[in-house]
Amino acid sequence: MKNITRMILFTLALILCLASFGGIHAEESLIKMYSDEEAPDGSRFKNTGEGIVAVRLNVKGGKFVGLVVPSWYAAPMSTALILYKWDTDYRTTISGSPIFSDMIEDSVSQGWVNPGEADFTVDFDRAFAEGEYLLVYYRLSGNPLHIPTHAAHSDSVAYFEQEVYENVSYRINCIVDPAAELNEEPNTNIDSQEVIIAAYGNGASADGLSYIQVGNYASVAHKFSVKNGKFTGIVFNDLFLETGYGEIELKVYKWKDDYDTTTSQTPIYHNVIEAESGGPGQYEHFYVRFDRAYALGDYLVEISCYDGLNLWAHATKEGVTSYLDGDVYEEGTLKLDIIENLFAELDERPVYTPEPTETPEPTPTLETTPTQTAAETEKPTETGEKDDKGNTGIIIGVVVVAIIAVAAIVFIIIRSKKGRE
Repeated sequence: MKNITRMILFTLALILCLASFGGIHAEESLIKMYSDEEAPDGSRFKNTGEGIVAVRLNVKGGKFVGLVVPSWYAAPMSTALILYKWDTDYRTTISGSPIFSDMIEDSVSQGWVNPGEADFTVDFDRAFAEGEYLLVYYRLSGNPLHIPTHAAHSDSVAYFEQEVYENVSYRINCIVDPAAELNEEPNTNIDSQEVIIAAYGNGASADGLSYIQVGNYASVAHKFSVKNGKFTGIVFNDLFLETGYGEIELKVYKWKDDYDTTTSQTPIYHNVIEAESGGPGQYEHFYVRFDRAYALGDYLVEISCYDGLNLWAHATKEGVTSYLDGDVYEEGTLKLDIIENLFAELDERPVYTPEPTETPEPTPTLETTPTQTAAETEKPTETGEKDDKGNTGIIIGVVVVAIIAVAAIVFIIIRSKKGRE
């Protein structure tokens, strides 16, 4: 009997030890924040390449100490997770400071990783009070993260592109610990990390074009909204230059009323950028950073290039409009991304690359009388007259001195003769 009792106690102790070393501590529990039912719109996921995914969480049952994040993705993948304390509405909440930030990433997995295979466990190293929070997913680099969608859940609200995603919840689990000591000091592990926001539609353009040849137009342009962080640059996805090299003229405007009004303003950024790209299968993203941080709002990017630049065409997207020579490209959008920085300090100084200086027309040379020698001069110029007057004065002086000298000599000779007589 004693042996059985000892065995039971040993087993319990072993279980407690193993629990303490596992991903979830014995005191912690998982709170499922989604429904098991399918999303009523038939969707299976939203991905961070399409736009900003976020979820409002009403955390109950203990201190909020972490998350478990199921998803589909293919490496390489790097995604930022930003957690805010909920305040009034979405826009007000993200205008405040985050209480936690970190990244989840994978650069080694082969093929697709499915939900449940390698879910990310995120430890805040803090213990936040029960209440409402907003979790925002941002694509940092590599492939997007695909967050599974389900039917609505009473303690979570799904958002996509800052708007409520009606009747849907995202698959996410909160880790709570009733015994944890309250610690609400912010723990932000991403200080200045850029986030990449897709500014194009998902899928092919309606006209079937693979790309737009920029050189066929005086300019192409792209209008979009910056909604999350400071606007710090753009990305040419899979840059395609037919010759492998090109000079791209880039202008950025703050949007005002319509296309013509906007482009009649002075751009806030104007630069000519040298770019290179490989051939088919070797296209790489090309990043243009402004070295500035512009505020939230609507912007227009205007692009000109005659060196074989092609911009990939995609489906239309709400809130994004592409233009070809000032006319709306009704069938699609250009494959461009926005670079935003959530923590950058506002810096809206304009950037202007000096315009190339035009070669001035040669100044007509005034026909002047060639300089002549003194013997050839019939009517000297004013300058010549001044010079001659100076020379004449010198000559007269020399003549006067010579006359006086001759007179003195004659006078001495005459006196000498008289003395002899």
